[in-house]
Amino acid sequence: MSKLKDYINNLYVDLKLYNPFCQINKNTLALDLENDINTLISEDAKALELVYMRALQIFNDLFDDEDDILFVVNKYDEYEYDIIQNEDGSYDCKYLYDKPTYTQKHIRINPYIQNKSILRKMNCICTDLGKTSEVGIKKVHNFYISCKVKDIRYKILIRELIEDEIINNFRGMADYYIIHKEKEYVYHLCNDEWIDLSFNKNIDFEKFKEKYSKYLSE
Repeated sequence: MSKLKDYINNLYVDLKLYNPFCQINKNTLALDLENDINTLISEDAKALELVYMRALQIFNDLFDDEDDILFVVNKYDEYEYDIIQNEDGSYDCKYLYDKPTYTQKHIRINPYIQNKSILRKMNCICTDLGKTSEVGIKKVHNFYISCKVKDIRYKILIRELIEDEIINNFRGMADYYIIHKEKEYVYHLCNDEWIDLSFNKNIDFEKFKEKYSKYLSE
């Protein structure tokens, strides 16, 4: 059994590493790091820097350089879809489950690996969601490496994910998860001003929910 599958089956039971992450996992926090920035600063560059510093501070709250982690990068096979107009004039996304799927072609991982030797340890598990996914995902491919925090270039990754959405760099960023193996929590990096956190232990969830309450939506 793979290390990631073994971890999910025996330690962080039922952890689901795909979107919509906060809806399908327990003890999750969706943090809006742009919260209150508009009232503090007007310049885009300063706002971007503040979002980045907040994301980095939260990461450093959760992880130390010597911590053992699972670094996970996702690739998805997705159902084709049509946009349909409802009778009331609103629009919905209709997934065409009987149509062939298309596949996300690239994942960016090499630029974020500090210790290139660990790339040889990359593994992958694939989960077929069938027609149960709320966002049209057919298959999830979790590419992962078991390593230490110091083995990844997380500062660059966090910055580029934020920049990719906010200033439209379009690097083709993937979906990234960093799992603290011992403490059993997950830092999910979204390519915008949001990050998601998930905690296997209720005590950790309550602790960080209070600590990061200013970033939670009403």
